[in-house]
Amino acid sequence: MAKKSIEKINKAELIALVTQRSTLSKTQVTEIYELIVDEMGRGLAEGKPVGLSNFGVLRPVVRKARTGTSPSTGERITIHESHTVSFKPSPNLRKRLKATAHASPAAPKRAPGIKAPAKRPPAGSDPAIEKVQAKQARDDKRSGA
Repeated sequence: MAKKSIEKINKAELIALVTQRSTLSKTQVTEIYELIVDEMGRGLAEGKPVGLSNFGVLRPVVRKARTGTSPSTGERITIHESHTVSFKPSPNLRKRLKATAHASPAAPKRAPGIKAPAKRPPAGSDPAIEKVQAKQARDDKRSGA
């Protein structure tokens, strides 16, 4: 079964988007982003849940040590305790995701093995801002705005 390719917004794109929508400079937005991520990481490392209004809650989770079976040899192995994070979306976010899922049409499929030609950004442009603008244009087109 092939994995579905999911486009994600990375740090540079998020910073470019916030810079566009605010009166803050790219440097200020980057500093705020770093502070927020650092504080969220610190809270989770201390075992505290991190709640973001209208977005969701991140909770630290400890998976206890257990015994499992090695798929290659079939022998019993010890799986050590691990630490991870769970996320529970807020009702508001769930509602937005549900509305988006029903509104967006299926993506057009491309013939197998055929890739779109690579595009080079014009000299002096910021690729992160260009990518965010392209995504916004696609989203606007899909929503009929």
